Amino acid sequence: MALRPESTRKMKVKINTNAITKALAKCFSVTPARTPKDVLKYVRLAATEGCVSVHATDTEVSLTIDITPDDCYPVECPSPGTVLLPVKVHQICRELTGEYVEIIDGDGNITILGDGNRWEIQTVDIADFPEAQSCDEGALTVDGGKLLSSIQWVSQAVDKKQIEVRFSFGGVLFEFSDNRLTLAGCDRNRMSVSSINDTSGGIELPSRECVVPYKSLKSIEGICEGQVTVSRSGSAIQFSSPCGKVWARFLGGRFAQWQQIVDVPDVYSFSITVGPLSKSLRQAAIVLNEDSSGCQFSFKDDNLTISGSGSDVGTSEVSIPVVINRGGEFTVNLDPRFLSEQLRTIDAASTIEWIAGSADAAQLIKSESDVCAVMPLVRD
Repeated sequence: MALRPESTRKMKVKINTNAITKALAKCFSVTPARTPKDVLKYVRLAATEGCVSVHATDTEVSLTIDITPDDCYPVECPSPGTVLLPVKVHQICRELTGEYVEIIDGDGNITILGDGNRWEIQTVDIADFPEAQSCDEGALTVDGGKLLSSIQWVSQAVDKKQIEVRFSFGGVLFEFSDNRLTLAGCDRNRMSVSSINDTSGGIELPSRECVVPYKSLKSIEGICEGQVTVSRSGSAIQFSSPCGKVWARFLGGRFAQWQQIVDVPDVYSFSITVGPLSKSLRQAAIVLNEDSSGCQFSFKDDNLTISGSGSDVGTSEVSIPVVINRGGEFTVNLDPRFLSEQLRTIDAASTIEWIAGSADAAQLIKSESDVCAVMPLVRD
């Protein structure tokens, strides 16, 4: 990989330290730790008077963060240009305390000026860096806040063991139909689904083709401000907002039929406040160990009793009030971790509905337009 020629001084930009540090942090979270292409360990900074853009890619996922000048983050760019920044530049910016930092490109090095100090950091030829990819087939617009909460809900169920093998269980399904966006994530124990109804634009994306890798979700969350526009190509999807853009290749494999899994008959229905349920799950799980078969959940007389036991540890029995909407006494065995992880994304003051057809089938946890089907355990 060639170093930059010495006669190519092109860019000089003065920018808010906090703004560029945050942008670099997000982009360096995308760059690969190991790669045969060392240039991918760098991020590309493009500066003009109108905008500073920071871009990173590992060829499977790419992220662009735009910093536009305003009263909070003014940008001075007497000499526009583009340069590749190594991670050392982020480390320098992170240690600065002054309001502004200057980044100057030239002589095969990048000059960093801040806090009255100076650093000279080597860079490489930008010609080796891949061009930014984009999608242009159709578009759908969704509220960024709703997209963020949906991603956080379904990502709890993604099979973390599949993340590095590019299989569909290592990602989140994005399904678009009739101005409705549905997200789904699953592993071998649960399926989480979230729907957003008030979208605009309308594009059809077959579910088997549109599984977004888990590693791109944090980047997508980071640009969920204002309205987010979603577009696609034959093998990739793109999310764009006023503060940046995320591009990601689809994962391979067929995703589970989420409609069948979350179609749970409502023989039993209970309403439970999230805060007390989360606390009781933690309390009951204290005695569990590797040999434990989850916890027993018993609904009776407007109460939920959660019981746990662990060999060489002891037992627990925690009760909270619930509202029984349908059915009567009901007992099921579940792993409390799956419920706890799902409830982290919900406000403690809100109420969920617990729906079940039997103790041998999936238990459905419903929060407004979000649902999670959790498979029961066989108790010894």
